[in-house]
Amino acid sequence: MYQYVVNLVPPDLPERATGSRTGVVDAYTRVATEFIGRARQALAERGLTNQVDGFGEAYGLPVVTLTATPSAAAVLETLPGVEAVYRDDNRLGLTT
Repeated sequence: MYQYVVNLVPPDLPERATGSRTGVVDAYTRVATEFIGRARQALAERGLTNQVDGFGEAYGLPVVTLTATPSAAAVLETLPGVEAVYRDDNRLGLTT
């Protein structure tokens, strides 16, 4: 398994123009949280739930982290709202 970063397409937020910074952070957190729910569903539909060790916590950016197999990451790359999926480290459990 590898660590991945999923960059989500930043939504056009009215909060960015008129709201507080807190409003923007909250909106991006919602976007990331919603994506995690959709990602879990898509992986379950494809029988790949066991190929994900876990998702990182959603926080004020349109970014999600996870530990998964390359096959699971490839599925996430095809989901709507995904800008890119990047592998973030070396194979887990190995030291250099």
